[in-house]
Amino acid sequence: MKSPNAHADPNRGMCIESCCILVEELSHVIDTISRALKLAETLPTCLSNPRIYSKLQMCKNLSINTLGRFTALVNAVRNGIWGSDPDANINTLSNLGNGVVEIRNIVRELLEEPDTSVCRDIKESLEKMTETIDYLGLKLCILSLSLLSRLNHIQASQSGKIASSLASLLFASLLSIHQDNVKRALNECLGSSLYQG
Repeated sequence: MKSPNAHADPNRGMCIESCCILVEELSHVIDTISRALKLAETLPTCLSNPRIYSKLQMCKNLSINTLGRFTALVNAVRNGIWGSDPDANINTLSNLGNGVVEIRNIVRELLEEPDTSVCRDIKESLEKMTETIDYLGLKLCILSLSLLSRLNHIQASQSGKIASSLASLLFASLLSIHQDNVKRALNECLGSSLYQG
């Protein structure tokens, strides 16, 4: 069993031993969406469907906000101020988790758009990104539990809020539980070798 003590490195991200979410991984999500946006601007099929461009732009904005929230969380843990305001801490984790789930939902909606399948390069990028998001979502769920264990108390109303966010993250990851990247996240965070054989 991994140690429940999360630690943060502002230049890297947040870890519990080998269970890490790196800043560069979230930056990669933003880069992938940015490339898809630029590609959409050059393809007539994508341009003729304003929903694709609009959803890509929304996804990019959400990804930037999510990276900002994650960076703020890393700084709070690094500076030793995590736990000083439990309500604010729970709001931070809930918003971060909900942001990751929203990004995943928008990407899934984009993949279901008929015109997205015509834009093959965009579709392939988004499919790979879904795997990355599920990988990060599962890790965020585990890291969040570690951080929550440091709080002195959690009020019932806040408990419901964070439970909903973590359940959404877990549900999204369960949809991809058979994928190698999600299995890798389990191995990195829980030391699980159940999937090997």
